[in-house]
Amino acid sequence: MLGEKIQNTILFILLVLLERMPLPDMIYIYYGSEMGTGEGFAEDLGKFLTEKGIKNTVLDIDEFEESEIVEQPLCIFFFSTYGSSRAFFAWMKSNCGDPTVMAKVQYAMFGLGDHNYPHYQSASILADGLLQKMGARPIMELRKGDAAEDIDGDFQTWQNDLYQKLLTL
Repeated sequence: MLGEKIQNTILFILLVLLERMPLPDMIYIYYGSEMGTGEGFAEDLGKFLTEKGIKNTVLDIDEFEESEIVEQPLCIFFFSTYGSSRAFFAWMKSNCGDPTVMAKVQYAMFGLGDHNYPHYQSASILADGLLQKMGARPIMELRKGDAAEDIDGDFQTWQNDLYQKLLTL
């Protein structure tokens, strides 16, 4: 009886492991940044992942190619409340009615802002919603960094949480 339970448990674990999607060969890290904070965090994340043996590339979202981004299995996004990314947002808005556009994509997002200003985190909240309407699947909830508090600490915590999540993919 006990041996059968152990066998069933092992079989269950093997089935779960077989269903897990492997970590992609490359993680694409996109940033939209007006003052450089998002770019800095994107570069820091890229270095962190490289040190952990995870291949990645850091890209300015203003230079995205729609034919490429829809095929990238895992994207990480950094958006500030104001600034760049206009072309990307226009593209998302024009495609948000089609849930197949980003169906191959999983993503995580770190928003940057200051809660003392109007429209705090509006870009990251909008992007998160539009990506999901286009079929992209978040691997973790949107994390919001607040420059009026401890945005560096927010980023470090998120980066560690992201890494732990990547280990489970």
